Amino acid sequence: KLSEAYLEQSKDFVFNAVHTDNDTLPKVVVLVIGETSRAANWQLNGYERETTPMLAQTPNITVFTDCMSQSNTTHKSIPILLSPATADDYSTLYHSKGLLAAFNEAGFHTAFISNEPRNNSFNDHLGEQAQEVLFLRDTMEGTPMDSLLLPEVERVLSANQGNLMVVVHTYGSHSTYSDRYERNQAYYTPDVVLKATRDNRESLINAYDNTIRYTDRFLHSIITMLQQQERPAAMLYASDHGEDIYDDRRNLFLHASPWPSYYQLHVPFLV
Repeated sequence: KLSEAYLEQSKDFVFNAVHTDNDTLPKVVVLVIGETSRAANWQLNGYERETTPMLAQTPNITVFTDCMSQSNTTHKSIPILLSPATADDYSTLYHSKGLLAAFNEAGFHTAFISNEPRNNSFNDHLGEQAQEVLFLRDTMEGTPMDSLLLPEVERVLSANQGNLMVVVHTYGSHSTYSDRYERNQAYYTPDVVLKATRDNRESLINAYDNTIRYTDRFLHSIITMLQQQERPAAMLYASDHGEDIYDDRRNLFLHASPWPSYYQLHVPFLV
């Protein structure tokens, strides 16, 4: 009921956000939200495999190695990332607007580009506060590859030369892992698993690590776009939550369990 009443309850909310930077150059900020990406499998976080080879060679990246998600579920963690709500005060969400609305008030052009399915939840509501909204799955069948988001990001960058805020919501490392990347990008093999069991953990990890390499390539592509901008530009990346992959004697798999594990909550965050 609270979700259904959200648009009416929040319609008069304002942040009174203003842009106080005296820099005359317009700027662009791109926030990329990952899906099911756990920090433990990121080379940038000390993982022994080369899962982020492109980012590892990219200058001016700051990596925060001890970032924790406030929820191990997408439908709660995304609203926390995009609004003033926290796990301690989630009720704030039901009557306030989000990050994109604040940037609107500050005079930025805003865009929300998503590879997630619509579900009529706060993920949709907060994204739709952008001036420009695109869900790939509105026009594409199945689950598109995240790479199909890149031409849309490039289009928005080219079309808006003033102050710009873009939120990109990827499908990242969501199971089934081997479906998240093209076959020619299967760097670690074997990576195709017919049934998820502890006995198949090696193949599951191979496939999962391939999704991180795919994310590495995706983020590097966005950084390359921003480096070509003739204005100050920044990219932030954080995942909504992590994942269990039969990591210990509890034999936990996937996420959203009633008792969140370390692997579900420790997420990559870089700027």
